[in-house]
Amino acid sequence: MQRPDGESARGPGNRSRDDCGPAKLELRHSRAETPIPRPAGLNNNAVPLPSGPPAQPADWRTVATYIAPLVVLLGLASLLPWPETDAETAMSQTDQQRMVVLLAVQAGLTAVALAWWFWRCGRDFSWRISPAAFLLGGIGVVLWILLAQLDEWVVRQLGLQWLVPKRTALDPWQQFSDGTVRNLFLAVRFALLAVLVPLAEEIFVRGWLGRWFDSEPVWHRMSLSQIGRDGLVAIAVYAVLAHPMEALAATVWFNMVSWHMKRSGSLADCIVIHATTNLLLGLYVVQSGNWQLW
Repeated sequence: MQRPDGESARGPGNRSRDDCGPAKLELRHSRAETPIPRPAGLNNNAVPLPSGPPAQPADWRTVATYIAPLVVLLGLASLLPWPETDAETAMSQTDQQRMVVLLAVQAGLTAVALAWWFWRCGRDFSWRISPAAFLLGGIGVVLWILLAQLDEWVVRQLGLQWLVPKRTALDPWQQFSDGTVRNLFLAVRFALLAVLVPLAEEIFVRGWLGRWFDSEPVWHRMSLSQIGRDGLVAIAVYAVLAHPMEALAATVWFNMVSWHMKRSGSLADCIVIHATTNLLLGLYVVQSGNWQLW
């Protein structure tokens, strides 16, 4: 999906798309030019890199566009008035309304940060989606549910409950006495779960983190399919740190998506896999009452 990159002209006040993602080459040859012979064994379909000045490092605004959506998402999540893990009574009316308002603010500001990224960098990626992405998303939710249960069993067997933070298991039918507020909570929660979280996390993890660890400071010129060992390790470490209670599930799931990323080079596919898994996981949680996966 991602193509080799080339230099783009910069005019006064104009932003180069090379700052955000793999640029698209446009090779111009005059009719009088003699074709350049290719060494034996070289892929005849490969596009030669143009001569010219070396790629410029990404500026701070480009880095910020990739990081901001997830920072906003997680920063506002820390302000939510989550009930105690073992709470069996409904939250107060004030906390119920505050929860929904803060969730809506979280969703709105995350959407603004994502719009900023799309405006600056979205055009540098192909948004064609393969059917395999939906299939892998379905496989991913099965793996996550089974391996999360294994994670919990291993922690209990090793007596490591003190080491792993306990996750809040919020049951909307128990915590929200007001049906209207509950429905608003579910609507915003699913919008976050199935749309905003996949976008923010994949843009951060595979759009920036993996590429940055592999080719900083010109990471923005690298195709996702070119991310190597350092970038893949960074993605796997992020998976564990961001999901300590489901470390095994997160490691397997993130590596599965990275495998597809290496094959396809498609950020859009990674987002769709993530969104499909999250949507199906949310539906499973609502139907099964397994709220610790929420």
